[in-house]
Amino acid sequence: MVNGKEAFVEEFVLHRIGAEGESSVFSDFSAVIKGELEQQFLRKLFLRPFTNMAFTCEFASEKSAVQQLCTKIYDGESIVENSVAIAKQLIATAPEDKMPGGDLIVAKFSAVQIGNAEHEAVGIFKFDEKEVFLESKLKDDAIALRMKRGLGNNKPNKACLVVFSGDAPTLFIIDSQASTEYWQKDFIGSRPKKDFVNSTSDRMNITKTFITEQLPQDFVVEKADQIDR
Repeated sequence: MVNGKEAFVEEFVLHRIGAEGESSVFSDFSAVIKGELEQQFLRKLFLRPFTNMAFTCEFASEKSAVQQLCTKIYDGESIVENSVAIAKQLIATAPEDKMPGGDLIVAKFSAVQIGNAEHEAVGIFKFDEKEVFLESKLKDDAIALRMKRGLGNNKPNKACLVVFSGDAPTLFIIDSQASTEYWQKDFIGSRPKKDFVNSTSDRMNITKTFITEQLPQDFVVEKADQIDR
């Protein structure tokens, strides 16, 4: 559903969310990286996780703090100032025992493709863990090795892509721990969007359920004649 192959990461801000009594650290600057290799990496890190999503949401209320802050970023206001407010909103709404510490990244995008149209977007990404990788350098005709931690191939544990399409933003939400509820309900304040994407997905699910569950009960159908799950 989300095509980020031609998208551009305009700028992003990284904050550190503390846990278990640790203080959170808020950045006072944004990063702008325009190199093509760097942009490919950022697109992979931020947008690839949304590629196969076929379920859309919307803000349940125009009074949503996250909607207002993302709209300010979309309108060209400071991404640093508004991303700090987003981070503080997350800290205020998430129960301390439900949210582990980690990196929170707020990014602004252009040319994010949904269907046949390109849109601007704002993304919020929460990474709870970092990868361990081996860095090698050539120094004085010898190879120096160093273990480092960072973000790479791991998907965000929680994320929200706010795509400014039409009259109201379209949301794509990732939540690896949906049972916590706070990310979608308390922080974002989302609800399923009544659009073509969701109605089509619902019809496909109903058809799949009928073919794989109800049809074999009503008729004798060989497995080869059923649609593969």
